[in-house]
Amino acid sequence: MHHEAFHEWFRLHVSSKQNCNMKF
Repeated sequence: MHHEAFHEWFRLHVSSKQNCNMKF
């Protein structure tokens, strides 16, 4: 996995986590 892709995926996961704490 590319580092940039990982950062984008991580940022999306963090945003989702802040929006709804049901995953991760």
